[in-house]
Amino acid sequence: MEKLFDDNAARLRGYLLSVGCPEPDVDDVIQDSILIVARRYASLDRPEMVRTYWYRIASRLAWKLLKERRDRSLPGDPADYLQALPDPAEGAVDPDGRQAALALVHRLPLRQRQVLWLRVVAGFSEAETAEVLQISVGTVKSQFSDAKKNMRKFVEGSGETREEGTN
Repeated sequence: MEKLFDDNAARLRGYLLSVGCPEPDVDDVIQDSILIVARRYASLDRPEMVRTYWYRIASRLAWKLLKERRDRSLPGDPADYLQALPDPAEGAVDPDGRQAALALVHRLPLRQRQVLWLRVVAGFSEAETAEVLQISVGTVKSQFSDAKKNMRKFVEGSGETREEGTN
């Protein structure tokens, strides 16, 4: 477990931030999720997929946290729903453009952002990405393709996004 944590915690942190987990809560989500994985490791059907399982558990914890925050918000005020989401415009000066690239990624629809992050940053295969997000491999392929097309549009300046698939 320690090697799994050391090799993947930074990437998982980036993934959770990219899908909207609040920065102050990311480390707690990572710690809680690795503890769940450690407790359940012996009962995993496919122990070789432990990294994929960890991402799925962490994603679920992050979504649960966001849902709880949303549910505590005053109904009817959209500003309250957005407080839990990180602002990509905030951040330090970034001479090599990483913040600008992250801001572009944040413009993608959520599913495209998730697929892009898992495939490119975390290095997951199409099958592993499908397993984490509990979608089909075909949906992973189409969302990844759409994400790349949208990123090209953002860089070229048109800024319109292609709608997410419903698969």
